[in-house]
Amino acid sequence: MMSLHFYLCAFFLCRKNLIKLQVAYTTNSYEVLKQKSQYNTQALMGEIGGNLGLFLGCSILTIIEFIDFAIYLYRTRNKKKS
Repeated sequence: MMSLHFYLCAFFLCRKNLIKLQVAYTTNSYEVLKQKSQYNTQALMGEIGGNLGLFLGCSILTIIEFIDFAIYLYRTRNKKKS
């Protein structure tokens, strides 16, 4: 169990290391900041829809290219066997 002497020493040590600081402003003015959105909702949806359409179109085009390549390989293999 801690002794009373320890608590008193800790109390006075803390008391020596404390400072009271009062801050006073020279004027009571304030600044109002207003934020405006860069995009409105319609422009944001258009941007997302455009990118989604672009990526989806590229994906479908890639799938069609793979199918075309598979058909090409199938036809060239059959011609070599004949």
